[in-house]
Parts: sequence; structure tokens; C-alpha cells
Amino acid sequence: MLIINLSQMQEKPNFFPFFFLVLALKWKIPFAMLSIVLLFFFACKSDETPTYSECGCGSETIDTVPSENFPEVPNEKQKSGLLFYKKPENIDGFYDEEQYNNRFWIFQGTKGCYNCKRNFIVCNEEILNDEFGYLKNNGDTVEVSFTGNMKRMCIIKALPADYSYCEITLKSIELR
Repeated sequence: MLIINLSQMQEKPNFFPFFFLVLALKWKIPFAMLSIVLLFFFACKSDETPTYSECGCGSETIDTVPSENFPEVPNEKQKSGLLFYKKPENIDGFYDEEQYNNRFWIFQGTKGCYNCKRNFIVCNEEILNDEFGYLKNNGDTVEVSFTGNMKRMCIIKALPADYSYCEITLKSIELR
């Protein structure tokens, strides 16, 4: 028979829950940091590059000129712009890649808003015929009225909110 003298037993502190709490906190912070780092580097990583049908001139139409999305802007204002031929020496602050050089662009600015600008890079230059061919040589701009289908750019960049770039398949264009 086993007799235990309760008066001789010393009460020992219970470290069991504290030990697991320390252990959990010790590994929880590095685990959380590692999870965030892995999520940041691998979750949104895509080895796929957009195909021609997903972006650029062959992509689906994302909007039109004129657009129903801007009812406060009159159609005539939406359809007006400056046509020019962009050469490599004409530096654009955001889109100066080779694929966008040596092409016709249409620029739209907003009177009273220095920063507000839309740039359309023309896809179907054949619609311009020889009427605007002289712009390739002299670097001038001409006022035009145009309509067309806007296409998604293949190179996506962070831009100020009041800047817009897209490729456009023109439906019509004429001198103003």
C-alpha cells in the first residue's frame, strides 16, 4: 500500500501552458512572415505572356470613341485630337518602347487640365491613306476628328489617374 504524505509535497508551478505559448509565439511570427513572403512572390506570378488576341490591335474592344461611358463630354469633343507620327526621338514619358515608335498616334488633351491626356496608338494605318503620310517626314501635328475601337495595351504600366494609353482601330478619321 502506497502512502503519500501530502504535507511533504511541494507545489510546483505549472509551466506546461506557458511553454507551449512561448513555443507557439516563437514559431508563429516567422511562419507568418514566411507565408507573406511566399504569397508575395509566388501567388501572382504568371509565366504566361499575353497573346496577341488578349492585348494590342487584335484584342477585344474595351471601349469606343466616342464613348457612352462619358455622357458629360460631348461626342464632338471626344472625337477630336491631334494626329502625329511618333519617331524614336519623340520621347514619351511612359510608353517609349520600340513597338510603339514609328507609328501614328492621336493625342487628346483637356483644356484647363495640364495633366489630363489620352493617347491612342493607331493600329490600322492603312485607313490614313496618303492623306497623312507627310506627317512621317515633317514631325507636324494636325487636328482630326476620329472614331474607333479602343484596344488593351500589351505593356501595362502604372500611370497617373488622368493619363490614358490604348491602341485604337480607327473606323473613321478626317481633318478638322
